[in-house]
Amino acid sequence: MRKARRADVPAMAEFLVDRFWQTEHFVFLREGMQAPREVLLRMTRREMTFYCTQHEVWLYDDHMSGLLGVDGPESENPLAQLICAGQVGWDVLHLPTHDRRLLLARNRRIAQIHAVNWHRKYTEKAYHISQLAVARQAKGTGVCRALIQPVLDRAKEQGVDVVLETFTQDNVALYEHFGFVLTETHTSPQMPYAEYCMIYHSGSPRAKT
Repeated sequence: MRKARRADVPAMAEFLVDRFWQTEHFVFLREGMQAPREVLLRMTRREMTFYCTQHEVWLYDDHMSGLLGVDGPESENPLAQLICAGQVGWDVLHLPTHDRRLLLARNRRIAQIHAVNWHRKYTEKAYHISQLAVARQAKGTGVCRALIQPVLDRAKEQGVDVVLETFTQDNVALYEHFGFVLTETHTSPQMPYAEYCMIYHSGSPRAKT
């Protein structure tokens, strides 16, 4: 494995859009768009550029067999997040008007179920797995464990937890296999899917609720 570089961003974006094209989240985002692939590629390139510069992105190999994005327990930077949101917003301005309006409207609906800091009710410090993707041809070959296990081991050494969110219900059982616990489920009448929030407890003191 190796850390991703900014030069990897175009290939990572292509991989992620291809891999997640049929997921509930991407189907919801792209339905009815005139240039859906262009929109999702542009959005994903911007997000991965941010993660490469502000957090960590790990590649399993140079063939895009899998990648993992993770934020450290001390890496929360509201200013950086604001800058990223502004950059994504600037990119949106250059999209076709029809697609731009759809994307903005759907992101507002997604915000009804997506709570970035939900885990603060349960843990004081945590690694946050922000992105995990394994190529279809690499499923069942150990790539997923090779990506996740180093994060879990690092968290154990530091006595902190690991958190993640997924919009895909089938992923819940996968993460439970690695020791994650489903902690919250966020739903909205305006959304066709839910957000599943999970914690891997490895020693961080619980925050008071």
